[in-house]
Formats: sequence, structure tokens, C-alpha cells
Amino acid sequence: MANATVPQSINFTRDDLNAAASAAQRKVGNDTAWQGAIARALVNLATGRFSYDGHQVILHSATTDARYTIDAREPMTCGCRGRARGYRCWHIVAARLIVRAAEGHAQQPAPRKSFEQIQREADELFA
Repeated sequence: MANATVPQSINFTRDDLNAAASAAQRKVGNDTAWQGAIARALVNLATGRFSYDGHQVILHSATTDARYTIDAREPMTCGCRGRARGYRCWHIVAARLIVRAAEGHAQQPAPRKSFEQIQREADELFA
């Protein structure tokens, strides 16, 4: 399992999220229930109605005014009706994708600037 503690600021890009989703899709293979949950999670994450602070993910329901708070530590749990009925919970899938995206982003080295870029920025700053 991944470590759900992400150092420093919690940032990730759409590319990080897509990479996490692609890895998840490869992992579940042809399991249509899991593939459907991943697809639904991505659709709902695209609305931007979520937050993540490194410890918990808060997701808004796709159909009601409800909000679901999911602890980022495994095993993740959710109190939604779908989960209670035995369905694959897109809230948990979305939370895992968010955590994996943030972890992947945190592991990437900071982009290095060339001397020319630094010089241009310094020239603009002191112009």
C-alpha cells in the first residue's frame, strides 16, 4: 500500500491524476466493476469538487448535497449508499487516485532552469 502522507504542499496536476488512473486501470485489468468505478471517479473528479490535505479527502456527492470524508490511510472506507449496497464506491476510488497522484507528484524532481532562463528572469526583475 502507498504511504498516504505526502510531504509539504499537496499539489498534483491533471497529468499526475491521469497517470494514477492509468496505473489503476492496468492493475484491475478487465474487471468491469473496477473499470467502471475508475471511470466514474475520473468523471466526478473533473468537476473539481474535492479537497485533499494530505490526511483526508473530501468529495462531494454526484447526486446529492452530501459530502464524503475519506481518511487517506488504508483501508479507506466510505459511508455512501452504493458502498453499503456492495457496489464499488467511486468515492474511495477517487480518493485513492488523488492520494496516488499527489504521491507521484511529490516524488518528481523539481524542474531545473537553464542558465538562460535564470538570466532572463533576473533581467526582468531588475529591469
